[in-house]
Amino acid sequence: MREDGKEPHTEIRNQKRRKHLRRLMAVPLLFVVCAAFIWWDNHHFTVTRYRLSSPKVQETVRIVDLSDLHNASFGRANEKLTGCIRELNPDLILMTGDMVTAGHEDISVITELCADLDGIAPIFYTYGNHENEMVYGSDVTPEFLEYQAERTGMQEYGRLDFEKIEPLDARLPSALKELGVAVVNNGAVSVSLKGITADIIGADNLSGTFYPYSSTAVGEALVRDREHLKIVLAHQPSIADALSCEAAFSYDLLLCGHRHGGIIRVPGLGGMFCEGSFWPLFSGNGKEAGMFSSGQGTVVASRGMGNSGILPRINNVPELVVIDIEKGGDGT
Repeated sequence: MREDGKEPHTEIRNQKRRKHLRRLMAVPLLFVVCAAFIWWDNHHFTVTRYRLSSPKVQETVRIVDLSDLHNASFGRANEKLTGCIRELNPDLILMTGDMVTAGHEDISVITELCADLDGIAPIFYTYGNHENEMVYGSDVTPEFLEYQAERTGMQEYGRLDFEKIEPLDARLPSALKELGVAVVNNGAVSVSLKGITADIIGADNLSGTFYPYSSTAVGEALVRDREHLKIVLAHQPSIADALSCEAAFSYDLLLCGHRHGGIIRVPGLGGMFCEGSFWPLFSGNGKEAGMFSSGQGTVVASRGMGNSGILPRINNVPELVVIDIEKGGDGT
């Protein structure tokens, strides 16, 4: 027995109990910390800035790109997002699809956001798979487009007028039109800004349908008036691969999203989930997010701002993309 009257084996048992208790307490604490980290990862956004140069611009053109919002809100009625964009003072606001979530009837998040952004800069919008499913009842699969080509009387290879596709739910396109938002699908719209003309070109959602349903319409917009700044909106990054089949289909900037940055990002390894596949076998080859060259031009793939599935973002903060196109000699 020790001088303090305690048996040595009793003290040892007490020490083991205290260690065991600390371990048990660490488990819920770790859970709370992880949950807080994941919540933070999914409920605030960061601004990611890119710069490129082009001989086509006379002064810097600033573009804000929003992708994959999926009805998310940052602040009440997206006031934090709207305030941030207003402070950035862009020349163009571009939306690259999946701003809504198919299966959810409420479109007020995106319509209220567009209304709040009105007057800051012209807004151009191309559909993602969720808009297609909401508006048309289907993504733009080969079967769906084959039916639409027959119904609308497509006259030549590579040209399908999406304006002739009858929507099953016209609320979104009608609301966007009323708000002055230009929806660009399978075509192009020109806009004048800072002494130049920019062609905003919308390519359809699936690279597997680019030929034969979109190539002529998109290609014509790319090859004519080459002095114009060419900006392609394409929800899926794989559209860049489709465009690379034609050397003449060059562009200054292609904006895309869809992959949500891989959803779960592993430091040094990139995103784990891309196109429904699991890292490391199909990680998107590092092109699930960021800026890279396609050989035809510069591609910026956004990590997006929201989520549509049950898997939360981890180490993958939603991002608002800002691209400054500066005057330069070679377009690099």
